[in-house]
Amino acid sequence: MSGEVAKLAKPNLRGLLNKQIGVNLGVTLGLVVVICTAMKLSVNDARKKKYAEYYRNLDNNDLFNKMRAAGVFSAVPKQ
Repeated sequence: MSGEVAKLAKPNLRGLLNKQIGVNLGVTLGLVVVICTAMKLSVNDARKKKYAEYYRNLDNNDLFNKMRAAGVFSAVPKQ
């Protein structure tokens, strides 16, 4: 070593906050898209499928007769 002190370059701080905000915003938007897509595919589509199956197999007359036999309705006599 020759005894000289190496000078470090000054850090470039101008515009650093705006750069970091842009990076954080991009990462956040990417995560939002991924999470929303995963929720739609895993939760919403499965729920829609279950509701469709329930209403496809629903028999309103049978349900009414069960409720009438249980005495749920006050205006309809039991059978």
